Amino acid sequence: MKKNKVEYYLAEGISWVLNPAILALLIIGIGVWKSPMDPTIKIIWLLSVIAMDGIIPMFFYAYFLNKGYVFDGPVTEKTIHKNRVKIFVVILFLIAIQILALISTHVYQPLLMVLTGGLLAVGFVLIITYFWKISLHSGMTTIFAAMLIALYGIDKMWLAILLIPLVFWSRLVLGRHNFWQLTGGVALATLVVFLTLYIFKIVF
Repeated sequence: MKKNKVEYYLAEGISWVLNPAILALLIIGIGVWKSPMDPTIKIIWLLSVIAMDGIIPMFFYAYFLNKGYVFDGPVTEKTIHKNRVKIFVVILFLIAIQILALISTHVYQPLLMVLTGGLLAVGFVLIITYFWKISLHSGMTTIFAAMLIALYGIDKMWLAILLIPLVFWSRLVLGRHNFWQLTGGVALATLVVFLTLYIFKIVF
């Protein structure tokens, strides 16, 4: 029993650290940092990212929770994935605004690439989630690892790949997803990464 408790709390910690919202903020922030911007504009974009990809989504998340919606829970819970659609619509809209702002001013790289990947990911997840509960943790962890490798090189960031089995283990221990939901998240994220890299002519 003691070992099970340790495993559970460890899984909770990993699941919290590798939270999709935290990873999304980090990778978009890195995208801003790596983009060739004037320092003042870079600070403005960083503040914008905190607001648009952090504070505003959390406000809506708290609002929906207050209304009684549930967004995470056991694998057997059937209504969770449909509830998530509401949050994804908000996030999709916010990412689209940021992309339009970039295009209408200057096309900054790699921020535009990261945001485009996010738009594709949320768009696909929004559609799939209405019918089936897919793992956001495994999907976002895969995108995060892939984007780190794309931005810094595989020789420096290959260890990021190990985050994927780590999040697999944590979500299985917590009973939040089954193997196929986790695998679906990784598969969808892999598709999104390849599409994004193809659009920006980084691969192929």
